[in-house]
Amino acid sequence: MTMTFRRFLPAVLSCLVLAAPVGAQDRDSQGMTRQEMQQRIMAQFDQQVQRDLGLTDSEADAVRRVSVRYYGYRVEVMRDRRMLDRNIERFMEGQGSEMQARRILRQLRAFRDREATIEDEERDALLEILSHRQLLRLHVLREEFRERIRNVEGRRGPPGRGSGGGQESWLDQELLELMN
Repeated sequence: MTMTFRRFLPAVLSCLVLAAPVGAQDRDSQGMTRQEMQQRIMAQFDQQVQRDLGLTDSEADAVRRVSVRYYGYRVEVMRDRRMLDRNIERFMEGQGSEMQARRILRQLRAFRDREATIEDEERDALLEILSHRQLLRLHVLREEFRERIRNVEGRRGPPGRGSGGGQESWLDQELLELMN
């Protein structure tokens, strides 16, 4: 699996797990835990990336190592983004001061600079393994995967709505759908 996928999928799945109901290790109708489903989805995506990019096993492993290296940075960026978004929402709701607006704009700029730096470093590391063509294909595969998640989310609705006691959770249904 390429770094781009490994960079994105764990972060998305982590967000989904955090948003899921408390029974995190409940088994789905196929007897798999969420963690097992996540591992299966990641393995399937790894295989797709390796196949579509024409990577050898050692190239796929190298891309995976790069992805793992940048995973922590991506999690931090996602967390910081959520905090920044909350600050902006609170500011807009409360009609904050000019000084608060300047502070938020500086934070926004710093966030975007940091995000761009991480993306540039990851891209450079991937280009030591992949060609530009492969990297672009990886980008497309990640975007397609993101769109699949958005589509499943749109059909299921946000977590916590309409889930009955004996039914699979929203996350379980989503993960099962992604495996198909």
